[in-house]
Amino acid sequence: MREKIIGMAVVMLLAGGAISVAGISTDVGQPSNEQRRCEHVTIDFSKPFIHSDNDQTIVTVTEANSFLHKPGKPKLPYYEKIFTFPIGTRIVSISVETASYKEYQLIKPIQKIGEPKISAAIGQKENIMQNQCDETKRFYPDTSYDFYVGRGRNDGERCIFAVLDIYPIRYESCHNKIRWIDGASITIDIEYEKSFHPSSNREKYDSIIITSNQFSDALTDFVEHKNNRNVSTKLVTLDDIYTDTYFTGHGRDKAEQIKYFIKNAYDQWGTDNVLLVGGADELPVRESHVNVVDWDDGAFVSDLYYADVYDEHNEFMSWDSNENNIFGEFGFRTNDEVDLFPDVTIGRWACVNTTEVAACAAKVISYENNNCYAQDWFSNIAGIGGDTHVGDSDNVDEGEYINDAICEAMTGFRPVRLYASTGELSGYLPTGVENIENMFNEGCGFVNFIGHGATWGYGTHPHNDSATWLPTPSGYFLTSDVLNLTNNKLPIVCTSGCDVGKFDEDDHCYSWALVANPNGGGIASCGASAVSYGGWGFDAAQELVGSMIVNMYTAFKQAAVQTFGEMWATALNSYIHADMTYLDYKVVESWAAFGDPTLRIAADSASPFRPQTPTGENDGRTRVDYTYTTKTSDPEGDQVFYRWSWGDGTYSDWVGPYNTGEVCEITHSWDSRGTYEICVAAKDVHGSISEWSDPLAVSMPLEQQTLLEAIMEWIAQLFGIPLPYYSGFQV
Repeated sequence: MREKIIGMAVVMLLAGGAISVAGISTDVGQPSNEQRRCEHVTIDFSKPFIHSDNDQTIVTVTEANSFLHKPGKPKLPYYEKIFTFPIGTRIVSISVETASYKEYQLIKPIQKIGEPKISAAIGQKENIMQNQCDETKRFYPDTSYDFYVGRGRNDGERCIFAVLDIYPIRYESCHNKIRWIDGASITIDIEYEKSFHPSSNREKYDSIIITSNQFSDALTDFVEHKNNRNVSTKLVTLDDIYTDTYFTGHGRDKAEQIKYFIKNAYDQWGTDNVLLVGGADELPVRESHVNVVDWDDGAFVSDLYYADVYDEHNEFMSWDSNENNIFGEFGFRTNDEVDLFPDVTIGRWACVNTTEVAACAAKVISYENNNCYAQDWFSNIAGIGGDTHVGDSDNVDEGEYINDAICEAMTGFRPVRLYASTGELSGYLPTGVENIENMFNEGCGFVNFIGHGATWGYGTHPHNDSATWLPTPSGYFLTSDVLNLTNNKLPIVCTSGCDVGKFDEDDHCYSWALVANPNGGGIASCGASAVSYGGWGFDAAQELVGSMIVNMYTAFKQAAVQTFGEMWATALNSYIHADMTYLDYKVVESWAAFGDPTLRIAADSASPFRPQTPTGENDGRTRVDYTYTTKTSDPEGDQVFYRWSWGDGTYSDWVGPYNTGEVCEITHSWDSRGTYEICVAAKDVHGSISEWSDPLAVSMPLEQQTLLEAIMEWIAQLFGIPLPYYSGFQV
């Protein structure tokens, strides 16, 4: 709704540098019990750090928490603040008063964001977006702040979002200078109004399943399972919707009738989760339209259409504000108003027959009954990647770089890296495909394929080698490989490539095949239902699809979401910002979720506190056991387990349980000389995992020798005789 809000806004420059925006009003009348107040936030910005690198300048500000990533524009730091308010809040005005400013003359121009790469279908030539960026005498960005208001859900609660971006640094390219502000004062004037809640005598369902009549019987056990787990669930058929069995119907076509039904369930039943069961032929889909480049017609299926029910004015979000029956238009002559924030979590089982429905239901029932998120294998996270965009100026292997960022976000989890640079994807005994299959069999809670894609598979490149495709032997991990997996430890999978979620064109597209596999694969999956856009070099993890996938794991670890649907919705919430481009709209709207949105992926339990830095010997000899200790406590008094990272790529199993506050003691030896960093993570009995501890640096400079080895070395030193070097020590 950003266009509509800005179109209504009255912007005026006040004395002292204050900028005020008024007129952001929902026009809902004057309800009773109205309360009005203001939210005030002040932020101070330290002086910019200006660093020249080669032929460009990089500017950072300590308090900034992100960078502007508009293609072809300067890479500038900014501060983002997300406000959430309960449903029924009316935002009367937003004002930002900036403090004094100072200008700095630069020697070299500011670094620009590279044109994004289009991860074209596997085997096709990769494209680079071309974006004209004219130098002007105006500062970029045009103003000191921007904002985005919408309605959605946060931490399981319905809310109004106000996303405010403040730009402490603005750049004027013509004269190569920056303008820095040393602070800003934010005021949001709001009114709380009485909001509607389902009456106590109405039916209430946390989750609804929408499907065709042919799949109803196959879902009976699944509905019973959910209700038994206190997730009140109702199955609704398409015929129920079209014949007004529960609510009076609305809508110009079947897709809009379904969306109006979801709206009514949201209003009347308190529904927050929706599972769509059926492929494109079995359950209607909605195409959205985002114009990016001429060869990409911009039309793609978006299930976010069904989840984005309301705008911030509490009006039904049709995705067709210009009423031309073309939905979600952005980048065309006229744009549709699209809120983007999900009001309900949504997932799809794109099943084409009852066998697939029964298989998906059985997988979820088994997964939840066994509390898989509490099992030891769940604490492993796998990343598959190589050089996605060959030839970037940063010389970065983007697939590996993004996976490393994911591992950093998932602190406490054990990373399993299947990288082109380490040979895990390029071998033949075993092959790269076999290494991936072995990883699935050994078990991981999460798996990430970062690279190129198609409906039929995934692939990547070795460093700076676009002619070679990995993994071996064929160069790809195919959908047929996915369907042949027989692992019983089922991960949640994210894939970054093009078209991997395009179920409307391929009944078993890559991302969906992971969930559809009755004998293994994944328990849930996310991927693009359209052409996928990604950054390259060091920007790869901070923009476009790389940022979206990192957001998935930030949602899991930092926001502590407990269901797959909340993980998906929170990732979208985090991605949406004030200065959205057509590329951002494409990434958000095409990020498809295949899986049960109420799938439990974490316990309702706070993780243990970060363990103490390990103590023990910090230097010694190889192949000698040394003892190390740590301890932590659990906020709920639960017993805890510990896992140790030895700094050499090896990890202990989870050891324990220990009572909260009890010391954990363990021994370890190293086979090779070197310096290592020991870290430890803790896990409670419910599976909630702490961060890694601070590291203890240890050095193993000496080799352990037998008596014979010591005598021979003494003789050699006495007579100056060199000894041969063997297996890491002299003999």
